[in-house]
Amino acid sequence: MLLLFWSLAAQAAPALSATLAPDGACTLIVQPDAAWVSAELSVNGEPAIALGPASPDAPLRVELRTDPAPVLPVSLTAVDAAGHGLAWQLEVVPQSVPLRLPPAELVRDKPSGRRPRK
Repeated sequence: MLLLFWSLAAQAAPALSATLAPDGACTLIVQPDAAWVSAELSVNGEPAIALGPASPDAPLRVELRTDPAPVLPVSLTAVDAAGHGLAWQLEVVPQSVPLRLPPAELVRDKPSGRRPRK
């Protein structure tokens, strides 16, 4: 029993990052620590999304819609190559992104009219 607990505890949680727009458009990047045969992901209590197989050298990119929130709860279940089930309850703080980019004239550097110091 102790060996089983140790092997389950040894599976590190995947790294997560997210961007979230005010309209609820969310991009979630999942970086697994070990290869998965299949996985499912649920964000903010929404229905689960099938992710399929994954490996540590190929992060998964998931596009979804959710309610804007400062912290997103994420439920992730996976099956590893040995057939063991894994489950994580995680939270990710999304980076806010605008709905659209600002006009180019606001982004361009404008000369200040000052002469550089010597």
